[in-house]
Amino acid sequence: MNHAPRHSYDLYEGAEPVSLGDATKDPLTVGLPAAWWPLVWSLAGLLFSVVWMMESWKAGKPLLGMTKINHLAQDAWGLLVTLCCCYAVFQFWKPRSGSLGLALCSLTAAAAMAWHRF
Repeated sequence: MNHAPRHSYDLYEGAEPVSLGDATKDPLTVGLPAAWWPLVWSLAGLLFSVVWMMESWKAGKPLLGMTKINHLAQDAWGLLVTLCCCYAVFQFWKPRSGSLGLALCSLTAAAAMAWHRF
């Protein structure tokens, strides 16, 4: 009879070793349950939006009245375009490479934030 070698870390007699096949295919699925990933993306987008609008508010501080409202409306539109571009970049790269999609999405957001005030 051929028996599989027994290791001290085997907890159960009939236990099968953990397969890393799924984790190596998509490293983004490791750690958090799949149902939490939309929440993570929502919180990241909310945090990015708050930082963006705080920067806009700080830059528009010397403005008064309708000029300030116009400035904030333009920055809100720029934020919406940036979030849509980041989402499109991530969705385009997600089937090809999840981690590359995340990196490019973050790079797009960082570049937009840097360009925001120039």
